[in-house]
Amino acid sequence: MTSNKIIISSLTFFCLLFFGCPKEPQLKDLESFIRFKMERDNIPGLALLIIKNKNIVYEEGFGWADINKQVRMRTVSTFCVSSIAKSFTAIAVMQLHQKGKIEIDSSINKYLPFEVIHPLYQGEEITIKQLLTHTSSISNGPSLWRNFSDGDPKTPLEEWAQGYFISGGRFYHKEGNFERWKPGEGFLYSNGGYGLLAYLVQVVTGHPFNEYCKQNIFEPLEMSNTSFLVSEIDTNTMAAMYGFGDFIDLEKDIARKNVNVDSAIYQSKPFQLMNYSSPELGAGGLYSSASELANFLHFLINEDKFFSDSILRRDVLHQMLNPNVKNDLLPPWFMDLGMGFYSMKLDNGEPVWGHTGANPGSSTYLFFNPEIKIGAIVIANRFVDIRDLITWVFAEAFNELNDIPLKKLKKSWEQYSNKINGNDRNRRIVTIQVTPTALPPNSSVYVNGNHRFLGSWISKGIPLIKKNDGSWSKRFHFFDSTKIEFKVTRGSWYMQAVDNKGTDLVPYSLLVLNDTTLTISIENWKDIYSKEK
Repeated sequence: MTSNKIIISSLTFFCLLFFGCPKEPQLKDLESFIRFKMERDNIPGLALLIIKNKNIVYEEGFGWADINKQVRMRTVSTFCVSSIAKSFTAIAVMQLHQKGKIEIDSSINKYLPFEVIHPLYQGEEITIKQLLTHTSSISNGPSLWRNFSDGDPKTPLEEWAQGYFISGGRFYHKEGNFERWKPGEGFLYSNGGYGLLAYLVQVVTGHPFNEYCKQNIFEPLEMSNTSFLVSEIDTNTMAAMYGFGDFIDLEKDIARKNVNVDSAIYQSKPFQLMNYSSPELGAGGLYSSASELANFLHFLINEDKFFSDSILRRDVLHQMLNPNVKNDLLPPWFMDLGMGFYSMKLDNGEPVWGHTGANPGSSTYLFFNPEIKIGAIVIANRFVDIRDLITWVFAEAFNELNDIPLKKLKKSWEQYSNKINGNDRNRRIVTIQVTPTALPPNSSVYVNGNHRFLGSWISKGIPLIKKNDGSWSKRFHFFDSTKIEFKVTRGSWYMQAVDNKGTDLVPYSLLVLNDTTLTISIENWKDIYSKEK
């Protein structure tokens, strides 16, 4: 097969020679926020890739892939992309469903060489669809927490599955491996369940799970440097993953040899982790890069054959990318949950579908919106909350890349556009000025709110600047008629502003119609009030 990269390069040359190509989008505000976030949240390296329709329109690396070797992060930098693996596992399962080799509404026990029995509901079947939608009542037992290996898994998938689900097995835990509710009647994000799905693929096909994915997903999508086995990754592309003491005991288990973890944590320095894996393939442990994941994202956005190879029929993919779980069962950060994918809500109320991933040394996401056909991949080489980058990326990308008339889109997309009906939108200056009655030494003041400029309710929020008079302030620019809500903190919700009785303050709120200064006095802080009591 002709390489996709060669095809893309030829098209680019043809475009430049005869027509001229569209310029790369100017995303200066986004790039500034990424650099700010990386400094604030101690992120060594981050890669961002954006797709519009069928084209990669933006790709950039920030910071370091390897600090010690002074290797810059690039979109080809490869490391563990964590739970994005679950989307590939679900694709593999649905390929078997499409071929008639399994039925997703059937019991998992119909296809396994042993029975999976919920100890509290022994007569209840656990279906494949329940596993795909995290409603099986299979939990994340204690053996999943610290069962990592340097390099490829030391425990085979079959041995893990039998040890986890057969009573008396090496990894079996009656209370820890199962929830208290009946299968199908609750929701719990289940790594154990997706490990079982990987084993299902292996049993039904007669091929090792990674080999099946390689032949039926990775190779057709020309993802030649993507694998569940570390040993198959090109070492020249491998980025380092870093710990910061987020999971101290676990990070000590998987730290590189000769790394003094306690000393690094004391000095607030990153320390390098091994290229680890765990036996429950399918739940995580996939190694890839933003550049390789772009091929998968292309397939999802365009719902067609990726050049010449078909991965999944459109109707089957639609089953996966539509709600399959009642919303009242889902945690608030999920908008809807499909099979192997879920949607999260942008701050304009619109969904993006895909998956996130997080593990020691890794934070990732892959999302797209089917209406505007924009998708994005972010991978960072430390564990950190990157959800604020979801709205940031899609808002800025929409403003630069949208080629669909606004009147043909939902009105909510106007929120991200600089122009409406061909006219520039007015920007208003909102100055937030905070004066604390008391402030502990070496403290800073932050705001955190509903808009991406205000922090999206994620992490520490946005720092204000200290003034000579003891107040803290910052100027923000919002479009006319933007509604903002925010709280004042010292960098965490445990240190948010409270009244003189220790009660949490309701968010400050403003409908932006004019240039405005909000003057706020802070009586006390939650942590200080608690100590005083």
